[in-house]
Amino acid sequence: MTSQPKELVLRKTLGLALVLCLLATAAFAQGGSVTGFVLDARTGQPVRGATLVFEGGDVTLTSDLNGVFQSALSEGTWTVLVTAEGYESQKVVDVVVAAGGVANVSVVLNPTGDSSNDDAQSAISEEVTVTAEAIAATETALLAERKSAAQIVDNIGSEEISKNAGSDAAGALKRVTGISVQDSKFVFVRGLGERYSNTQLNGSKMPSTEFERKVVPLDLFSSGLLEKITVSKSYTVDQPGDFAAGVVSLETKQFPARQRFSVGLSASSNELATGEDILRYPGGLSFSGGGGQGLPAGFPEERIRRFSFFSDQGFTNEELEGLGESLIGDWTPQRDSAPINSGFNITYGNSYDRLGLVLSGTWGNSFSARTEDRDFYRFSLGEPARESFYDIEYGTESIRQSLMGNLAYRLGDNTQIRFRGLLTELAQGEGRTQSGFFANATNNIIDNRIQFKNQDVQNFQLSADHFFAGAGSGGSLLEWRAAVSSAETGENLRQALYTEVGDGTFQLEPFGQSGFLFFNALEDDLNDYRVDWSTFYAGDNSFGSLKVGLAATENERNFDGRRLFFSGRPRGIDFTQNPEDIYTAENIERGAWVLREVTNSTDNYFGTQDILGAYAQGDWSLGKWRFIGGLRFEEQDQEVLTIDRFDRGVTGDPAGFEESNLLPAFSMVYSFSDRQSLRASVSRTVNRPEFREIASFAFLGVLGGFTIFGNPDLDQATIDAVDVRWEWYPSASEIIAFSLFYKDFDNPIEQVAIPGSIPSLSFANAQGAENAGFELEVRRSLAKSGFFEDVTGIVNWTFVDSQIQLDPETTDSTNLDRPLAGQPDNVLNLVLEWAPRDGKTAVRLLYNFKDDTILFGGRRGLEDVIEDSRSTLDLVWQQTLSRGFNLTATATNLADEERFWTQGGESWRIFNEGVGFGLSIGYSFQ
Repeated sequence: MTSQPKELVLRKTLGLALVLCLLATAAFAQGGSVTGFVLDARTGQPVRGATLVFEGGDVTLTSDLNGVFQSALSEGTWTVLVTAEGYESQKVVDVVVAAGGVANVSVVLNPTGDSSNDDAQSAISEEVTVTAEAIAATETALLAERKSAAQIVDNIGSEEISKNAGSDAAGALKRVTGISVQDSKFVFVRGLGERYSNTQLNGSKMPSTEFERKVVPLDLFSSGLLEKITVSKSYTVDQPGDFAAGVVSLETKQFPARQRFSVGLSASSNELATGEDILRYPGGLSFSGGGGQGLPAGFPEERIRRFSFFSDQGFTNEELEGLGESLIGDWTPQRDSAPINSGFNITYGNSYDRLGLVLSGTWGNSFSARTEDRDFYRFSLGEPARESFYDIEYGTESIRQSLMGNLAYRLGDNTQIRFRGLLTELAQGEGRTQSGFFANATNNIIDNRIQFKNQDVQNFQLSADHFFAGAGSGGSLLEWRAAVSSAETGENLRQALYTEVGDGTFQLEPFGQSGFLFFNALEDDLNDYRVDWSTFYAGDNSFGSLKVGLAATENERNFDGRRLFFSGRPRGIDFTQNPEDIYTAENIERGAWVLREVTNSTDNYFGTQDILGAYAQGDWSLGKWRFIGGLRFEEQDQEVLTIDRFDRGVTGDPAGFEESNLLPAFSMVYSFSDRQSLRASVSRTVNRPEFREIASFAFLGVLGGFTIFGNPDLDQATIDAVDVRWEWYPSASEIIAFSLFYKDFDNPIEQVAIPGSIPSLSFANAQGAENAGFELEVRRSLAKSGFFEDVTGIVNWTFVDSQIQLDPETTDSTNLDRPLAGQPDNVLNLVLEWAPRDGKTAVRLLYNFKDDTILFGGRRGLEDVIEDSRSTLDLVWQQTLSRGFNLTATATNLADEERFWTQGGESWRIFNEGVGFGLSIGYSFQ
């Protein structure tokens, strides 16, 4: 449980040194280049072997296995003729290649016999200047990808992300239609909680660093490492069966068309933290994120207790004294001035004929602070009665760092193999002071707590594509992928509780939460494998593909918790002193304090989940119609064992279950024209209990607050979904789309509150639920000429209406008629962007609104906890300077609306997040 393993530090140091060495040896490239991809307008599949002839020069290119082409090209203005067997030819004019620049000539081809529109096709291949980004991240390319996708998808690329204020994946997703973010890291898709969303990295499932959730916290992933984020909202059978609300797929940076090096520095502030005396973890964090007070090396694995002649087990008084002295340390948050937040990033990429390479690293240090009011209630005489109330002050320091490396090699024109690796870490040190009235002690209290938490994710993936031109009328494609991932979290916490003795004087309470030490360790390993075989066919007026595949995931999760505290009935100690002056070596030596183990037999669990899937999917286009349908069979075996760590015996019946599911999906696309289409989809998916939800382990987060424990009787939920979307693309960079969706749940899993002498949270299956709503998305230029030609308006609005169905005969829920937990009725994003055609300036005003949301449902008379609606307003200004420099200035949370929760109409939690300002400067050359 050390805070920073030496092997990990060494690996990161060597990796960063390798990145810097490669960057240092990079040479400046001369001339320009051209890059792009060729897509099938109906299926979205890459067009392999397409020929691109650059008229007026001796340059001919061929698209590769992924439909991609790239080459060096002399400066000038070119006309490109694109041809491919079975497709109508396209001519793209006015392709400008500037010195040192990259021209994007991405093209969408119509199959022979389909109606086409030359203007629309030309719009897909707009002129790109030297400031163009990677081919898959431009707004034009992303809209083309959405247009030709088999599913209903929304996406956001690096170009769009850079214009927003978010520094991580969670912040970027706030701007995507139908997405809301909770706790700045958990994604809700169409109002459904994070438990209904799946996260993938480069197509592979990811493990979680969260003790209480299986979902991946997206604040771990720096936006600077991402090429794009795609949110799939309708199900196809080549996706995991626990699709539920959707799949969030993160894709790391792609290879540039030519050598590219970039470096950036950033600084930011928050009015509640920067320059203010905030609570901080004692000693702070090191540059690499090291810190905390973990268990010392060599600390005994067996239970800490006094030796007994009857059991012949335990430790002598001298040994207990030594163990106690080894845990002497800091207990109280330090108050110190918070410096300005800072960060840097560095990226190198190049393509060497058949080899592509990109390496990237990021590092950031940030400080935050808040003061909140918390109230806890009991249900008395038909009304909520406040029993405990607190003022809680937090101060947090965070270090986030990442290293990423992608390597691809083409073995001939029809085979490509890729290796991708990512290491990302988030370390946080927090100081907290909680003061107020504690009902269990019937007294005023001051509770000091310091906490260190380190989250680390590693992902390594090997994949390949093999195209066989002679297999099937249109050839066949074999794709395989193997990914090995691990997520580790280490946490240590110290707590000291003081109670009032009169006249505003507080003294240490020598029992209960005082002298308490808590150590947690989580290791979540996930292996993900997949192989697909696709065969392509073409007829006179039809074409399509048949895909069959196998997928398997192996997930193991091991949670290990230890609870220790100093006990005794000491005399001659002034308990009004700081805990550092009370828990001392002198007092331990004279026997005033003795270290005791209070670890519960349920504080450790081990979980496994194995899922094997097989699927078949057909994709067929006939004239204006496209049909996609298939069936997936999934077999899953899940088990959670609650283990007594000291005798390794199971402390209860195993929780979990075995299930086999047949999961069908069918969708269709009707194209009114090559700019306008209608999509519809029906499907069945499942939502399974998470390890933590069925484990017996309990944890108290806030003194006097809720204890969270699992429910081993949980069952999986089944979701039947219907999705419809109409979309119109007025131009290559504009869209108007309207979607309707409906989901019917059987046995949905909800977090519920249970009142009692110790208020608790647990999990339960409801009888059923329904979730319906619509989405509206508009991205359009405000005028065709004049000043407003450079102004773009972006609107996305999601309305959700959900209803949970509870059986009054079997439930003790307070409200039988309410929405699903975590679902806001309305989510709205408004963006106004001014970006002159010279490409050097972009200014964005961004507004986000999230409606009232149930945090969790109440039981046994205790009311639901509801977060009130809230808005945020951000401003971003980007300016490209001369000689490869660019500048970005941000102002975030300008309205600084109060975050406010209620329970039964009474205040439950209140705080503000503060206004933030940021400035970053970057330099890049090619």
